[in-house]
Amino acid sequence: MTLTRIHHVALVVRDADQALEFYRDLLGLRVALDRVIEDQGVRGILLPMAGDGGANAPLEIEIVQPINDENGVAKFLAKHGEGLHHVCLQSTDIAADLIAAKAAGQTMIDETPRDGMAGRIGFLHPKSNFGHLVELAQPPTNVPPTAHDARVAPQGPVAPIGLDHLVSVVNDPALASTHFQTDFGFTETGATEQQAMNVSSRLVDLGGSVLELATPLVPSDADPLTRELQKGEGLLMIALGVADVPAAVEHLRAAGVKCTDPAVISGKPRAFLSPKPANGVRLQLVGF
Repeated sequence: MTLTRIHHVALVVRDADQALEFYRDLLGLRVALDRVIEDQGVRGILLPMAGDGGANAPLEIEIVQPINDENGVAKFLAKHGEGLHHVCLQSTDIAADLIAAKAAGQTMIDETPRDGMAGRIGFLHPKSNFGHLVELAQPPTNVPPTAHDARVAPQGPVAPIGLDHLVSVVNDPALASTHFQTDFGFTETGATEQQAMNVSSRLVDLGGSVLELATPLVPSDADPLTRELQKGEGLLMIALGVADVPAAVEHLRAAGVKCTDPAVISGKPRAFLSPKPANGVRLQLVGF
């Protein structure tokens, strides 16, 4: 395949304007594109981050709101509630990549490209991808402004710089890692065990962004990761790089957002946010 990086991570919400109160007004992200796609029955909003050329990769967060009850996004929302919906991988040849995906045995939602928020797109079914709904997208030449444009650059005390990493929960990280390498052409960069957090992980480089495929070291009904895995495999958390974790936490707490105290984990200051104000999305802030 001709995949280069993560283009965006999408969340599904009931009210996009309400979601902007958190992602735009509190996190400081700016809207690059706000569009209703009538034939898909959704409203989509793109909020870009520029990345820092290092650990924090460029990324867009996409907010998706169904505008009717008849489409797949509406059915997902009704079944699962608000939260993470899909990960989009950027393609340089969407038609060829969809053909390659089908040849690799993927269960296809789209066999040919169609128009979407990110350009020409196609979706792959989560049952072929360890619970991940995967979008492939070839951006148009007339792309919306990116976060390198001062008009839409993140602002304020949080002002996310980019994606530090994504976390997904899977039954077998080694098997899932092999799948993302074989079917998508990405590379595993390491394996970790964190006894204190009861996590065993494989790390896959998705074109500059790290996908952490995690599973409990010792499954237990009392363990939060085990409980998440019991709900099914798939996306679990977004870790965003920020310049000053303590200042970001202070700002968010002043607005009523529950955050853990900043702590150094694996050599970096980190804090975890309550998913409730973030429309069900688990967020981690990571300093650099």
